[in-house]
Amino acid sequence: LECEENALTSLPKFLSPDLKYLLCGNNKLTLLPMLPLMLKTLTCYHNKLRKIPTLPEMLTLLDCGNNIDLISLPRLPDSITRINCKSCKNLTELPNLPRNLKDLFCSDNQLTALPTLPPNLTELICNNNKLTTLPALPKSLRVLSCSGNNIIQIDSDLSLSALRVSCSENPK
Repeated sequence: LECEENALTSLPKFLSPDLKYLLCGNNKLTLLPMLPLMLKTLTCYHNKLRKIPTLPEMLTLLDCGNNIDLISLPRLPDSITRINCKSCKNLTELPNLPRNLKDLFCSDNQLTALPTLPPNLTELICNNNKLTTLPALPKSLRVLSCSGNNIIQIDSDLSLSALRVSCSENPK
């Protein structure tokens, strides 16, 4: 179901149980209905969501960025490989991250700490938060961008040879 950029204020209460993709970004949604169990992709960026319903166990992509009223994320299923929750100005913490997560984009929030990073994470973009430290960085990491925080030290075990790093403006 693709219904992006329509100024929608609501979606149908019941979505098809076979729905695999829900692309409802750039609307005026304040609530999402119960999500179908077969859903693989949820893009609900740039709405007015305060919360996200329980996520299906098969979900692989969550893009909920630019929901400035969003205060928390639900439990994240292990199937998720990509999360974008940037610019959710009231988001102060993240739940435990899925073990299969590869890409995490969580810039421009109020995060003071990150949870343990999964072992296969390849990209971490966490600019402009209130971070003072980073958790242990996995060896799989290839891109790290943590500019605009209050970080004073980065893991010395980090192999920088295969990593693109941007950590300017620390401490902020």
